Amino acid sequence: MRLTRCIVLSGIVSACAGSAPAPRTAQPPQRPLIVDAAQLPALLAEPNLVVLDVQPDEASFSKLHLKGARFVDWNVWDRKIDRDLEQVDAEWTAMLSALGIERSSRVLLYDNSRMSWSAPIWLALTRFGVSEIHIVSTRFSRFAPGLPAHLLETGPGQPVQPTAAEWTILPGPAPGLASKQQVAALIAKPAPLLFDNRTREEFDGAESAAEAGVRPGHIPRSILLPWHLFFDDRDEPRAPVEVAAIMKSFGATPADAITLTCRAGGRATATGLILWESGFRNVAIYSGSWLEWSGDPTLPADTR
Repeated sequence: MRLTRCIVLSGIVSACAGSAPAPRTAQPPQRPLIVDAAQLPALLAEPNLVVLDVQPDEASFSKLHLKGARFVDWNVWDRKIDRDLEQVDAEWTAMLSALGIERSSRVLLYDNSRMSWSAPIWLALTRFGVSEIHIVSTRFSRFAPGLPAHLLETGPGQPVQPTAAEWTILPGPAPGLASKQQVAALIAKPAPLLFDNRTREEFDGAESAAEAGVRPGHIPRSILLPWHLFFDDRDEPRAPVEVAAIMKSFGATPADAITLTCRAGGRATATGLILWESGFRNVAIYSGSWLEWSGDPTLPADTR
C-alpha cells in the first residue's frame, strides 16, 4: 500500500508531496449520507455493500450485529494523540485496507454512540475518495429490536480479505484535519471560528480537572457549541434548516471556514458530519482535540 499526499484542508493548505495525483473522480454522493433505521432493510438488500459495526470491544459486536457486518475497534481509530497528520493518514489507510475497503466500495456505518464512533471512519473514507457512504443516525441498541431477525446475527464476524489499495488524498470536497500547530496559528488570527463541542462543564474545566493528566478549561478563543444542540428530542440529528439556524446564531454560515474540537475528536467529528450533510463544506476537525492540547504545557488554556 502506498500513500500519495496532496492535501487541501479547510482554510489551511499544506504542501503536496509525491507524484501529482489525477483529479478526484468520485462525485459527491447523491443519496443521503445520514440514514435512519427505516431505510436499513432496503440498503442491506443491495449488493456489494460493506457494513461496518463500530464498537469499543469485540464482545459487544459478538453479542449482536447486522448480518454480514465487519467489526471495527473504535479504540484503535481513537489513537490520534501526538501524531502528525501524515502519520494519522498512514494509519487510517492501513486500517481501511485491513477492513477490505477500496475507493470503489459502498460503505454503511453504524454504532451505539450518536455516530461519534462512526464519524472518524466517515472522515477517513471521505478524505480518500470513497463516494458512497451511509451512516445510521440511530443508536444500534435502539434500532436493532425493530429489525427482522434475518437481518441480525451473533458471534464473530466472517474473515475479511484485506485489499492492496493505493490510497491518495485528492483535492476536492472532503472535510479537513487540523493539527495542533494549525489550531495554534488559527487562534492568533482575528475572529477564528473554532468551536468546542464538549459540555459546558468540560469547557469551563469542572470535569477535566478531575481527570488525571488533563488540564481544566478550553483552547483560548474557542466558542462553546455543545454537540447535543444538533440532536432533537428523539436523539436524531436535526434537519439541515435547523442546523443552519443554530450555526447562524453562533455567527457562522456555510461559506465560513469552521474548525471543530472536543475532548478526543469523536464529538467534533460527529458534529462535522452533521454540518457536512447540512451544506457546511468548509469544515476541519482538530482530531487531537483537548486531550492533545492540554497535554502540551507550552500551550495556553482558558477557563473563562
